[in-house]
Amino acid sequence: MKTYNATATREGRWWIVDVPDIGVTQGRTTREAERMAADLVAIMLDIPVEQVTVNVTFRLSDELTNEVHIARQAQKQQTRRSDMPPTNPARPSATYSPPGYRNRTPRVS
Repeated sequence: MKTYNATATREGRWWIVDVPDIGVTQGRTTREAERMAADLVAIMLDIPVEQVTVNVTFRLSDELTNEVHIARQAQKQQTRRSDMPPTNPARPSATYSPPGYRNRTPRVS
């Protein structure tokens, strides 16, 4: 089994995958792009896809890299906020009740 290297770049809603000396294909998701690259190699070389391994390197434009960085920072901040204790621990937060049920305090006999 031979391993091929490929590079994928984002263009709009598609990943464009270039497999040097073989050809170019595309996919909407990273998973689809990897599968399409393996299919491309198999078809062009007339070998079973099971005998093909393609290492795809995904590259983002500077603009997309910046958007990913901003999203990750926002996610970290949200995680930090959810890990913080409530501002007034003496007052419990509301509990969830499924529709049709009410929160009731059990009676102690």
